[in-house]
Amino acid sequence: MKLNKSPQHSDMLQKYHSNDLLNSCADAAVGDSILYADDIALVSCSCHGLQKLTDICQHYGCVWNIKFNAAKSQSITFISKFYGSLNNILNVIGYTRNEMVAIHLVIAYCLPALLYGCESWSLRHELKAMTVAWNNRFRRIFNCCWRENPRLLFYYCNSLPLSYLIDHRILLFWKHLYHSGNSLLYSLASICYGNMTALAAKYGIYSPLTSTSGFEIKLHIWKTFEKNDCELMLVV
Repeated sequence: MKLNKSPQHSDMLQKYHSNDLLNSCADAAVGDSILYADDIALVSCSCHGLQKLTDICQHYGCVWNIKFNAAKSQSITFISKFYGSLNNILNVIGYTRNEMVAIHLVIAYCLPALLYGCESWSLRHELKAMTVAWNNRFRRIFNCCWRENPRLLFYYCNSLPLSYLIDHRILLFWKHLYHSGNSLLYSLASICYGNMTALAAKYGIYSPLTSTSGFEIKLHIWKTFEKNDCELMLVV
């Protein structure tokens, strides 16, 4: 959403209103909002949540005489883009496809659309639709029943469920911030150090995260998935 600058509002007042609006969106607990200059990005995992965030912005604008430029506002649906890319890939390689080729193509071209910006998401309680999309990707490629649990497919395809992929990206993103050499990014990373240490411990990473390589992080996450999600199924 594009915020129209008004001569009635100074830069300081505009910053105050912007922060206040972000807090109002966060209190709604249906999505997330990101502010960059005079642009506001509203993110939600449902149409209902996105509409509620839009209504909050509209109401706030009416109260404080702030106008949003509808002509410069855009919307994008990442799950639809994910399914669209998946369909294009399957149509190109045909029904006599090599399943592993399809898997690698989907990971390369579809997964980035599904997980765009996931390192900064606060929508962890609304990931059901994205998880279903990721699971259905495996079911469709291997022509499985829609009710079949895809965990063994993940395992034998050397892939991970969506929740593990997101945690992996968050840990790597935090490491990049911490070692970026930028004092501001370093300060932000330091604030989250406790949360990142707790997240790493969830996957058995007890050594200092700052000195743990990306390969070691991925290996720990894979072993946790193998133990918690696949071990019992493999034994059965």
